[in-house]
Amino acid sequence: MGKIIEFPTGKVVEEPRDETEILQDYLAECTDVAQHLVLTLEDEVERLIKEDGIDWLKGFDMRSEEYAEARDMHVIVNMLHTMLVRFLGVDHRVQKDMDSLYIKLKAIELKQQLGEWDDDDIT
Repeated sequence: MGKIIEFPTGKVVEEPRDETEILQDYLAECTDVAQHLVLTLEDEVERLIKEDGIDWLKGFDMRSEEYAEARDMHVIVNMLHTMLVRFLGVDHRVQKDMDSLYIKLKAIELKQQLGEWDDDDIT
C-alpha cells in the first residue's frame, strides 16, 4: 500500500486518524466557533455603545448569570453549537427543542401577518 501524504504540508502520515477522532475534533471546533460568534456579538455590542451611541446597551452583561441576558446568551451559544452539530449531520439532544421553537416562532410570524398578534415582540 502507498504512503498517505497530508495535504497541504506534504508530511507522511504514519497512522491515519479514525472517524471517531475526526468527529471529536469537528465537535470541538463547533464549540469553538459558537463561542467565537458570541464573543463577536459581545464586541459588537461594545462597539454599538461606543461608536454608535446606543446608550441603552450600557450595562449589558452577557457573562454574569445573575442577569437574564447572560442566561439568554448561555442558551444562544448552545443553540449555535447545536446548529453547527446538525450541519455536520450529527444528532444533538437540543435539536428537537430548536425545531419546536422554530415552529412556535413561525406561528407567531403568521399571526402577525394576519393581524391576529397584538404583541410586536418578534423580529
